[in-house]
Amino acid sequence: MKKVTLILTVVALLFSTNILAQENTSENVEKIAREVLKAYKTQDVELLKKNASGILKQAISESYFKDKDIKKYIKVINEWDGKIRGIGYETVHFGNRTMQSATVYFADVPKSSDIYVVTLSHSDKSDHWVMFAKGIDKIKKEEFDSLDKTLSD
Repeated sequence: MKKVTLILTVVALLFSTNILAQENTSENVEKIAREVLKAYKTQDVELLKKNASGILKQAISESYFKDKDIKKYIKVINEWDGKIRGIGYETVHFGNRTMQSATVYFADVPKSSDIYVVTLSHSDKSDHWVMFAKGIDKIKKEEFDSLDKTLSD
């Protein structure tokens, strides 16, 4: 009887640890997405660099925010209501490497089936989520709906 109790306790602990890890990932992804949105809104070069991948950090300067495509995203972010509408995940395995992406839905595109998202990525070689490309994108709502709502291994 003690063995059964011990086994059930261990299983419960493993299950709760997995749930807590998942919650921590979602909170971390949301925190970073909010930092990316704030960096665009305030045109904060250093905050954007903090959440950028190594290659992109080189391209971010004061002039980065003058790009016409970036200005469109800044306008959307300035009108954003501050709510995160959802987070979707995708895991891609290539060779012996794994890349995970998080898509953070923050605003609808008026009169369209498109939505605005913050895109983040994370590889098995890093423990930090970073912006994928510009970090802000416009995608089809159906594409977001097809993503996993939890991060898989």
